Amino acid sequence: MCGIFFRQLKTGKRVKAVLINKLFILQGTQIKNKSKFSLISKVLIQFDVLDQALIDTSSLIYLNKIKLLSAASQKLHLMTIPGVVEEFGSLSELKHIEVINIKEIKSVKQDTDRHLIDTAKYLQLPIISEDKKILMQAKHMGLSFFNTLMIMNFLIYKKVIIQADYQTALEKLKNEAYYDKIIFEYGKKVFEKIMDNMLI
Repeated sequence: MCGIFFRQLKTGKRVKAVLINKLFILQGTQIKNKSKFSLISKVLIQFDVLDQALIDTSSLIYLNKIKLLSAASQKLHLMTIPGVVEEFGSLSELKHIEVINIKEIKSVKQDTDRHLIDTAKYLQLPIISEDKKILMQAKHMGLSFFNTLMIMNFLIYKKVIIQADYQTALEKLKNEAYYDKIIFEYGKKVFEKIMDNMLI
């Protein structure tokens, strides 16, 4: 759009075209920043109402490795399906996780991901997972969805853990998780927003 205006004004005053171009860039930056702020605020609103969720194998593994599975299960009513329990392999770590199996769900039991998604849809539960396909399907169905990094932010937002616990878990997660850099950057923005709110 800036380029179109520039071509239209090229035979007139070039300075005016440059000013219009700068104005659009400035407005675009403001809209982008506002969008990020709104998205982070939306996450915190989701945290306010989050009290139960259906959790996938990948997130169980990550939360267990960073030593926050117990803390998460204390604050959240965590549920999962039999296929996830089989994939996770250790029942002793899942003593606070409710295993559910809805008979009305007709998805192929061998397809754990499909069964998890269908269960979340049937019960209208948020999903905790690291699997992009699962998270995108949750989004498509209008369900809330979180990864381990967001659950860490949830726990500090709810004051279940302190900042030192968060930083320790974050270092462990960086060694375990195959997150893109942008995911860690976004998680940091959410964390910083939470810290700012605590100072108010």
